[in-house]
Amino acid sequence: MFKIIVLAVVIGLAAAQYRQVYNSAEAGAQIRSFASDISPDGSYRYSFDTTNGIAAQEQGVGGHQAQGSYSYVSPEGIPIQVSYTADEYGFHPSGTNIRH
Repeated sequence: MFKIIVLAVVIGLAAAQYRQVYNSAEAGAQIRSFASDISPDGSYRYSFDTTNGIAAQEQGVGGHQAQGSYSYVSPEGIPIQVSYTADEYGFHPSGTNIRH
């Protein structure tokens, strides 16, 4: 019985540790624009942009290659912008905040 109580306490503490915090700007974010197009040849394109400064766009040919970018504002207030390509050799990001 003691083991069951200890296990319940440990699980309770572990569950209490996981708490996702949303600031009010994030909780109320709205999608300002969204576009998506998928062609029969497998090529695609999408983009979106939100009121809290998150944006992304990508285009490519399904399963072969893609290129795009995304941006957001870090918790410290720093604008982050990343451009990337992806192909048979992997994911290749570039941006001012990426260290090589």
